[in-house]
Amino acid sequence: MKAQQTSSSYAPLTVKKALTILCALAKEKDGLGVLSLAKKLDLNRSTAHRLVSALMENGFVKQDPTHHRYTLGLKIIELAGELLSRMEVRQIALPYLQELVEMTRETVHLGILDRGEVVFIDKIEGPELVRFFTHIGKRFPAYVTSIGKAITAYLPEDELEEVLKLQSFEARTPNTLTSERTFREHLKRIRSRGYAIDHEENRQTVCCVGAPIFDSDGRVIAAISISGPSFRLTPRKMKELSGPLKSTALKVSRSLGYRGDTLPD
Repeated sequence: MKAQQTSSSYAPLTVKKALTILCALAKEKDGLGVLSLAKKLDLNRSTAHRLVSALMENGFVKQDPTHHRYTLGLKIIELAGELLSRMEVRQIALPYLQELVEMTRETVHLGILDRGEVVFIDKIEGPELVRFFTHIGKRFPAYVTSIGKAITAYLPEDELEEVLKLQSFEARTPNTLTSERTFREHLKRIRSRGYAIDHEENRQTVCCVGAPIFDSDGRVIAAISISGPSFRLTPRKMKELSGPLKSTALKVSRSLGYRGDTLPD
């Protein structure tokens, strides 16, 4: 009985360690060697080597033959592609996102909320030379992004409380909202006007304006944002862009079965 308990507890621990390796490699553009990986994750070298070898064998990790560093493998892209292909909101929103980019000439993102963080699930670059460089799969805390704010503002109270518990409210720039009380007041203003603004709160010189997307049950499930440099996306310009942004978010929502004529307040 004792041996059986040890065996059953070992498997989940091994899986957890393997997942931490994937997460660590995701943050390292140039990869990591076994020793660096072991040190970073507080693993002994043999354990790190055994786990990374198993991940490499299954395509989740690859090794640079010259420097012997490990990076994420193509299997990750394959799985991510499968997940994205099943996201109805992404497929439905795409033509509307393209229209919005043509109309505004700025970069447009589509994002969802996951464990208190915004995850970009689609992005269309604007034609302007100076723009906000991000990528699909990028994550940011909800409290510093217009997408995160736009979604959080319309969550049911119990879900809102869970999201708030996950926010650090650390200052990323001088404009970051750094307290739960201030953030709650900010959410009220978002609900009153139907859109959210990130005025250099996540990254200096970058501004964004976001609007929520609702499903057929009237639940907020995603948001769209327009992003650009602060010298173009001034407060006045973001207010002007809020109209076509909200209109686009409503079109996507209605395509998902939302029955309202306007976004809820």
